[in-house]
Amino acid sequence: MTTEPFGLVRGIALRIITISVFLAGNLYAEESDLASEHPEEGPKWHSTSNVQYKGGNSRHIGQLGFTIPFAQNEDTLLFLDFRGRIDDQDTEEFNLGLAYRKLLPNEWIFGAYGFFDRNTTAYGNEFDQGTVGFEFLSEDWDFRVNGYLPDLKGQDAGLAPGFGSISTIGNQFVIDTRRLEERAYYGGDYEIGKRVVVFGENENEVRVFGGGYYFDNDAPGYAYIAGARVRIEARLFDLAMFGEGSRVTLCGDVQWDQVRDTQGFGGIAIQIPIGKWTKGSLAPIGTSSRYGGLTNLGRRMYDPIIRDIDVVSQSASIGNAADLLLDEEGDPLFFANSDYSLNSAIASAGENGSVTVNGEVTTSGSTLLKGQRLNSVTSIQTVVGAESGIRITGPLPGDQGVIKGNSVAPLVTIANRTLVDGLRFEGGSSAISGSSIENAVIRKNIITGASGDGISLAGRFTGMIVNNEVSSNSGNGILVEINDGTIQSNTADSNGVDGIGVGTNYGRLQDNIAKLNIDDGIDVETNEGTIAGNSAMLNLDDGFHVEINMPDGVIRENTAGLNGNDGFYVSSNKGVVGNNRSVSNLHDGFHVEINGPSGVVQNNTASQNEVDGFSIGTVQNGGIIRNNTANLNESNGFYVTANRGILNENISESNLAGGFIIETNGLDGVLQNNTASRNESDGFYVGTNHGEGIIRFNTANSNKGDGFYVDTNRGTLNANTSSSNLSTGFQVETASSTSVIQNNEARLNEEDGIFVVTNQGVIRSNTSSSNLGDGFEITTNTVDGKVRVNDANDNEGQGYRIMTNAGAVTGNTGTGNTGGVNTAP
Repeated sequence: MTTEPFGLVRGIALRIITISVFLAGNLYAEESDLASEHPEEGPKWHSTSNVQYKGGNSRHIGQLGFTIPFAQNEDTLLFLDFRGRIDDQDTEEFNLGLAYRKLLPNEWIFGAYGFFDRNTTAYGNEFDQGTVGFEFLSEDWDFRVNGYLPDLKGQDAGLAPGFGSISTIGNQFVIDTRRLEERAYYGGDYEIGKRVVVFGENENEVRVFGGGYYFDNDAPGYAYIAGARVRIEARLFDLAMFGEGSRVTLCGDVQWDQVRDTQGFGGIAIQIPIGKWTKGSLAPIGTSSRYGGLTNLGRRMYDPIIRDIDVVSQSASIGNAADLLLDEEGDPLFFANSDYSLNSAIASAGENGSVTVNGEVTTSGSTLLKGQRLNSVTSIQTVVGAESGIRITGPLPGDQGVIKGNSVAPLVTIANRTLVDGLRFEGGSSAISGSSIENAVIRKNIITGASGDGISLAGRFTGMIVNNEVSSNSGNGILVEINDGTIQSNTADSNGVDGIGVGTNYGRLQDNIAKLNIDDGIDVETNEGTIAGNSAMLNLDDGFHVEINMPDGVIRENTAGLNGNDGFYVSSNKGVVGNNRSVSNLHDGFHVEINGPSGVVQNNTASQNEVDGFSIGTVQNGGIIRNNTANLNESNGFYVTANRGILNENISESNLAGGFIIETNGLDGVLQNNTASRNESDGFYVGTNHGEGIIRFNTANSNKGDGFYVDTNRGTLNANTSSSNLSTGFQVETASSTSVIQNNEARLNEEDGIFVVTNQGVIRSNTSSSNLGDGFEITTNTVDGKVRVNDANDNEGQGYRIMTNAGAVTGNTGTGNTGGVNTAP
């Protein structure tokens, strides 16, 4: 229906108001004339306030109103009726009416009225309504009829019961997309009443009423409302506590209709006059007022107008109860379960379609089509109503999707742009396989029991493998021949080979966990991408095994612990191995065979490993080992076979063998700014320091062996500090002709400060103090040997002990040495 009838009622109401204003003018003039003739008397009918409370089986209602006469004469009253109502169901209503009542010569009252109504419902909707009514009242009888015509348009009332519920038709999902729409009802009611009891000196009364009503809205889905109503009222007049002209009404009513069922109310209404009653305004019962009207009938001019207390409204569901669901891309969505096979669902969905597994299915091998999405009903996914367009994100109803199969073939073979999400896989030669796959996503799956690899991808892979749990497979957990995508946040547990294996990595291996695997935790043949944030624990071989880390390769922020071999093994490092942590592995913390010209090993920590913290085969020219920490390892902190690069700012402390063991510090090797402390053997051990090798700015303290031990020094030992070691501060077996030992400081060591067996080079500008042996001890200073401008102070032995001297010893000074020889010569 249109809203035109509401406009019609509004027009009628305006006409009633126009006529009433005209009548009011005439009544006001007549009343003014009468008032001038009887100045001692006031108006016959006064304004009143009206308070009402009704409690019932469905709701409780409170109402406040006022009747305000604005024109009257001896038998006619024109007044405003204002009402405001609230209830405990969060509804509110406002009514503003204009009413006309006239005392007829035949002792009846005729009344007519029009109202504007505005109702705010529990849904927050507002409905406007026009009400027109007519009534005939006598001392004993009531007859009235009302008509109601609101704005009939529908307004949103939220979700219908069952909205968003998902069910199935065939092997597809459907969704209930119905919402609630609220509409007001047009209609009318009638009532007949009879006074049945009169009692008391004020002629109090009891009245009974009966009537019916009918309301409807022609929109589809809205049922008409037709019913009956009975009421009873006990009216008490002129109560002393409220004053003359007051009344208290005790009321009860019951109504029934086929939509709202039975509703019962009981309550009280109090009507109190506003203003002082003047002489003649209310004559004694049984007499006439100054205008000659009967008081018993005249006071009925104050009876409240009886009409339906509400703008009647109802809600109905609209929309589609079985709207076909599509996937997020708007493509068909099919499911597989015990009744619909996985292969038939894949075929039905077609390319770019979606297949959802509900419960357990068995396959001898299924191949996805391009762009297909395979997931579980428990997966978080976005679905779209085909007709409604409603989008819902979340799981679908049903059980975890499980795909099972024998060990002969892969359970699922993926294609380009496919998605495999949220499923459990059991068995198969592999759970998920594919070859040269682009832009596929494998996520949130549980994979177990494959006779080969859990996930096996040949060729180049450019998608994502994320948040999967891959465990107890006979081969690798995840095996990717060429990764150019992302392998992230997976757990590979108790697999028969590696946890995660990659042939060549151009992409990212990040935040994965590999534990309890029979071989390595994470194994990469060639890394040109990023291996970051992973954890490898309790694997039987290496935690991380990388054959070649290329110049663009980054291995960072990983953790290896309690593995059966090395924490990190890198055969050839040309990239960055940084910020990793290796703890309690059964061999080396970090083992690097070759650290190439661009290789950097930095900011790593190795602790409590069974062999060396850092074991480096060869550091090539340009290679860097810096800012690493090795502590509490069972052997050496750092072991380097051959160094031609830079070892810088590393810390080695509390290891059970040496701090730094360098077999050969080569022609370009630099060992600088490192610290060795509290190690069980030498702080620094260097087999051969070659001609251009440099050992400088290092610190050795509190080690149980020598601070620095160099078997053959052909290079430079410069500006190092050795203190509080349990053996010699600096010990050099052979200082060749190119050797330079200078600017070093030895103090508080348990034996000699600086001890050189054979010196063919230069020992100069060194300081040795407070050592428990000699300050400087040289067994043989050859003809080429030079010992110059050194300083020896407060040592327990001699300042200088030179057994055989054929070279130059000049300018050496000292004081306070217990064994004497404070100068040399």
